[in-house]
Amino acid sequence: MEERLSRLSNEKRARWRTKCREHLSKHIWEALQITINPSEVRLITSEPQAQYMWKIDDDSLQPLFNKHLSKHSVGAYMQLCQEVGKSFYAVRPEIINKDDIQPSPSDRLQILQQNNADLTQELEDIKKQVASLQDDKRIAEEKILTHESSITEAQVTIHLLQQDVQQWMAAAEYYQFSCIRCSEALKETILSLQELDSGMILPRSTGGLQ
Repeated sequence: MEERLSRLSNEKRARWRTKCREHLSKHIWEALQITINPSEVRLITSEPQAQYMWKIDDDSLQPLFNKHLSKHSVGAYMQLCQEVGKSFYAVRPEIINKDDIQPSPSDRLQILQQNNADLTQELEDIKKQVASLQDDKRIAEEKILTHESSITEAQVTIHLLQQDVQQWMAAAEYYQFSCIRCSEALKETILSLQELDSGMILPRSTGGLQ
């Protein structure tokens, strides 16, 4: 049960993560006319080659941009979907003072390591989903084999019962035929006895006493 609840929770989180990436990707296109694949959308955009950055008007949202997108909860994904274009929005890197956001080499290394960890975690999540699907497939195949075995047994039983019925019908026809023959023989015997009995009756005398 716990494993099933955990799987459902992970699936819900994955759906909202995908939805959030799609919302942010759509906003970037609408704001900057830049096409970013949803799977490549980042909250931390301090890489030198970044095509966009986030301008945050609501300071309460800043903690969301200190973590990578894959590390957030369902609630955070919902909040990002709701506030994009309102409390924060995408801008071109040159609009923001790069001196304030240019990471140090150690920061860049940390970002790369975090990105690698995120990708590793996403890969593990995918592997778990694949394993879960394989388990479901195995269970379904076992059920199919069980049903097929039950159907085969039922068909064999039906065939045997049909053979028994045919044998009983043949026996019934034989006994019916035998009864008819016995009945006819009995009738012939009765007629023969009646004829024999009638032949043995003596004629009565017609003369009177002298």
